[in-house]
Amino acid sequence: MFFLRGYVLEESGVYYKNKPCTAYSVCEKGDDLDLCLFKILELTNIYKFPVSQTPERPYLRWWEDRIKAADGRINNEKYQKIRVGDIVFLADTQTNDFLRCKVIFKHEYDTYEEMLQFEGVKNILPFLDYNDIKKSVDIYQAIPGMSAKCVKKYGCVAFGFEVLGSRAQLGLLKK
Repeated sequence: MFFLRGYVLEESGVYYKNKPCTAYSVCEKGDDLDLCLFKILELTNIYKFPVSQTPERPYLRWWEDRIKAADGRINNEKYQKIRVGDIVFLADTQTNDFLRCKVIFKHEYDTYEEMLQFEGVKNILPFLDYNDIKKSVDIYQAIPGMSAKCVKKYGCVAFGFEVLGSRAQLGLLKK
């Protein structure tokens, strides 16, 4: 049995507030629990961390291989709700590939500079060959929704994850 913000996933089906979850047509007969959970996460968008990967920046693989040790985000309302111990999905925005992860740490900062100094540039941005905080901040501020204005309003947050499984390991590859 798994609980998520009013949803209950059981072998017999998905329930929302003790009623079968048919109103949203979230899960189809035959869906396994992890696929149902992923569909619910897509619907609620609460515990899904969008990840934009490229061949040069394979973030999901870096998490699986423990090359990437922290993920920096704007500490907006969505990320403020997440706690150590929560289960989250790092989801590739292009391919629907994902990693199911457990949050093992959450560190809040006022600035990118603080976050990058404390966490380490290579732990957050492993593709960089340097430890230049200013250039690293520039990279963050170039990401849509991660501007200096946003970080001034909300601050930023670094999350650490324990990878629990990938889409392939969970048997959820596209058919």
